[in-house]
Amino acid sequence: MEAGGHVPYAAPSRCTRRCGRLATEGGRCDEHRRKAWENRSANDLKLTGADRRRIRKEQLQRESRCRLCGSDVDLQADHIIEIADGGAPFDADNLQTLCQTHHDEKSKAERARRAIQRRSTRG
Repeated sequence: MEAGGHVPYAAPSRCTRRCGRLATEGGRCDEHRRKAWENRSANDLKLTGADRRRIRKEQLQRESRCRLCGSDVDLQADHIIEIADGGAPFDADNLQTLCQTHHDEKSKAERARRAIQRRSTRG
C-alpha cells in the first residue's frame, strides 16, 4: 500500500484485439470496445427452468414429432434462431421440435458458425 492507505492502480493493459492501443474498458481500446447491443450477457439470455419446461410442453403439443426425421423419441423444443443470435425466446414461430440427435447436430453447427464468425471479425 502507498502512504495514506491507497492501493495503486494496476498498470495499463493493451487492447485484447492486439492493435497496440491501451485498453479503456473490458480489455479493449475505444475503437474495439463492444457496442451495447453486441454479445449480450449470457445472464440476460437465460430462460428459467420453468420457462423451458413450459415452452417445451407447449411446443410438443403443437408438433409431436421431429421436424427432420419424424421420430417421437427424445424430443426437444428448439429455437430456430437461437436466443444468442437474437431469436425470440417465447415466439412459437421461432420454435421447432427436433429429436435429440438432430438438436445436437444443429447446436454443434451453430456453435461452429459463431466461432468462425468471431474469428473473421477480429482485427
